[in-house]
Amino acid sequence: MDNFKPGTPWHDTSGQLIQAHGGGMLVTKENGNDIYYWYGEDKTHGYRPLTGVHAYRSADLLRWEDCGVVLHALESADDFDQPCFHEVYGELDNSEKARLFADLDRNTAVMERPKVLYNAKNGNYVMWFHADGPTEKSSSNYAKAKAAVAVSQSPTGPFRLLGSYRLDHYKGEDYAHNPGMARDMTLFADGGEAYIIYSSEENYTLYISRLNEDYTHITSGGVESENYAPVSGVDYVRIFPKGHREAPAMFKHKGTYYLMTSGCTGWKPNPALYAKADSIMGEWTNMGDPCVDDVKRTTFDSQSTYVLPIDPDNGKYLYMGDRWIAKDLANSSYIWLPLEVTDDGALLLKWTDEWPLKVG
Repeated sequence: MDNFKPGTPWHDTSGQLIQAHGGGMLVTKENGNDIYYWYGEDKTHGYRPLTGVHAYRSADLLRWEDCGVVLHALESADDFDQPCFHEVYGELDNSEKARLFADLDRNTAVMERPKVLYNAKNGNYVMWFHADGPTEKSSSNYAKAKAAVAVSQSPTGPFRLLGSYRLDHYKGEDYAHNPGMARDMTLFADGGEAYIIYSSEENYTLYISRLNEDYTHITSGGVESENYAPVSGVDYVRIFPKGHREAPAMFKHKGTYYLMTSGCTGWKPNPALYAKADSIMGEWTNMGDPCVDDVKRTTFDSQSTYVLPIDPDNGKYLYMGDRWIAKDLANSSYIWLPLEVTDDGALLLKWTDEWPLKVG
């Protein structure tokens, strides 16, 4: 395949349908060349039972080699004793098995929107994802509302789950009785700093929280920390209260931060919005819908998941979106389109039936 055709079935180099929904991209250097790793939700079995997080590798963004499932869901906590998982997790007592299994249970857990960053300090790879599922108080699939983190020494895994957490909250929010919710999320690295961007307050408000130097927790420690005392504008920022936004995708262009989001309409698409800021912890300004000639106002029947720089000096980026098929998630397709930053700083997202993905 020499050109990308948005919305058409996409197969890996072995001929299998790519399973990387709600995904993100990691760019590495190998032998002086850019190598891309695409991580996403494996929806082979639909919504459930879960398979885990799948990864693919490419040198050109067109042809993808299957790297397999890099973070596995489990059938039972006893699976930790199997040789393949024991090699990753080591010896665990029953309480640790139960704690980790809650986020890996293929029959009850939710694992969505995985994103991976390379941590130069530790020389490892750090994955965060939206970890949800029922709790002791609720049978809802989205009662837990946490973010989970896993680490690996290789971009192809296996990743070892460390745990899941509630994140930051503003004491004056309407949901202070149920604080620190984290659902749709993404990661963003800016120099040596890293951030997690997520929907909170029952998806009504977006938060940006600063990660620690290991990228394995937020700097404030989260609501479960005994000494939780976050500083707004330093540890986190709360943006667009009551805006009801999700599916965040962030990038930086010539010193300006951009954030694309969707509305909250379940699996159904809706109009995208984008925002700009001079500082990631600063004031964010809503700039409206970036789509051009989107007659149905559905972001071309897609939902944002990631934005990848292609030729940033000339304002060229790649919009990565999902076209969800609620009743057939395994065959949900990918909407990758050219995203342009104009000379005056506006974003333009245009539909094209077929286009060449040339990088480097």
